Amino acid sequence: IAIGKNLAAKHGYEIDAGQELFALGLANVVGAAFSCYPVTGSFSRSAVSNATGAKTQLAGLTTSIVMLCTMLFLTPLFYYMPNFVLAAIVISSVIPLVAYEEAIKLWRIKKQDFILWVTAFMGTLLFGVLFGIAIAVALSLMIVISESLRPQITILWRIPGTTIYRPIKQENNGTFVPNVFIARIGSSMYF
Repeated sequence: IAIGKNLAAKHGYEIDAGQELFALGLANVVGAAFSCYPVTGSFSRSAVSNATGAKTQLAGLTTSIVMLCTMLFLTPLFYYMPNFVLAAIVISSVIPLVAYEEAIKLWRIKKQDFILWVTAFMGTLLFGVLFGIAIAVALSLMIVISESLRPQITILWRIPGTTIYRPIKQENNGTFVPNVFIARIGSSMYF
């Protein structure tokens, strides 16, 4: 769904995530009856199709026919081609789909989210999708736990002549209630 949303945002249309998941699920249920491989969306194939200007499903059919002809008739010519040639094609198509503008925006807004973005990106790139996301989720949990262990605590005092209590950092003149300490904890009480 992520690649579909990315391409939809890039080209100015919307996709229904529920419809996409329903189609994938239905294809997998039908495929299970015939011992097929699981159906999924391919990030690299979508990127290559986008880079070549594909607009409809006919591009997938055309690609499959060309691949079949290549495997049947041209395999001996490509047998000795190094794998890095295929990798170069995929990488050059995927690079435009990396949302680095989002990383720049996260850097300006919240540094921790930027670190999570970079961790997920680099972890997925270096170790694979499952392990990369697992690393990012673990880091995210550590950040949430770390923030909840240090809640914001504000000391309050009373504004003279009223029953209003304000933080001592916001109000210059106030008085403490004798023998009473008032603190506001700005977090959930599970810490």
